[in-house]
Amino acid sequence: KPKRSKLLHETLDIPNGKKIVLYQGSFQAGRGIESLLRVFSGFDDTIHVLVLMGYGKLEPLVAKYANKYDNIYMQEAVDPGVVLQYTASADVGVSYIDNPSLNDRFCLPNKLFEYIMAGLPVIVNDAPEMSRVVEKHKIGIVMQELTIEALKKALDDIARAKPNVIRENLMRASEEYCWENQERAMIDAYK
Repeated sequence: KPKRSKLLHETLDIPNGKKIVLYQGSFQAGRGIESLLRVFSGFDDTIHVLVLMGYGKLEPLVAKYANKYDNIYMQEAVDPGVVLQYTASADVGVSYIDNPSLNDRFCLPNKLFEYIMAGLPVIVNDAPEMSRVVEKHKIGIVMQELTIEALKKALDDIARAKPNVIRENLMRASEEYCWENQERAMIDAYK
């Protein structure tokens, strides 16, 4: 069960009243990072901040935006043993894969399941498998495009959702997608 904390607020000196939209994973092209940075750099919402946690080729770009904009933060990658502690201290997880390849179109990124395990509502793009998981369990928002207006609407929709309902939906999804259940499917497939 996820243990909520203020770890990212404390580590990055984010004011307590701010809600954290988290991207975690590799800083590489095609992961929506450039779009997230562009959108948040023009975001006039006084409630939400963007935290990008990870490492990769786009790290200098992420650092540049984090140094320039008050609502964008960069957290270095953390040890896999503590990553979910950091994840659970955010408010919303985002997995917006914008590469049009078939591999990316049908992906199910680890970060999506990490957000679910940490109890975060999610924002994803309209990729078939990610949207199937989100819509099946009613655990977030599927966006058609990543724009300032679409992100504001997605965050508003999440804020209007009944917290206990989305929390219960996330708990059920985490029970379905946990390793203990998934390992049986994998072992059966190998047999």
